[in-house]
Amino acid sequence: MRNDNTRTSRTKCFRVKVAGIGYEDRLDVWDNAEGNEDVQINLCREPENEYDENAIVVYVDGFEGGYIPRKTAAQMAPLMDAGMLATVYDHEIERKEKKNGDDYVIVTLSIAVNKVEIPDE
Repeated sequence: MRNDNTRTSRTKCFRVKVAGIGYEDRLDVWDNAEGNEDVQINLCREPENEYDENAIVVYVDGFEGGYIPRKTAAQMAPLMDAGMLATVYDHEIERKEKKNGDDYVIVTLSIAVNKVEIPDE
């Protein structure tokens, strides 16, 4: 039996690599975030995006750091549009080297999408 004061939580988790890091000044954004334990990573829907109506932007300390990949965004966007909260609870920044010697960065995010029902008081 459910108590009127009970909170119900539904969570869906995702682990994704951020897309579009190599465009604009986004690499600088991640360079500044590297090693910063207080970095704020937020996700924001961008339904007016001309390339993907399910687009979800990744903001790093208020600066655009890339996008959630299209396939995952298609799963997450309806949840976010329905009022669920997407929270980045962990991230990894990994540096790699291409065969030609150029460096590149892979950023992996762990995301929880939650809906919490809190009864009116």
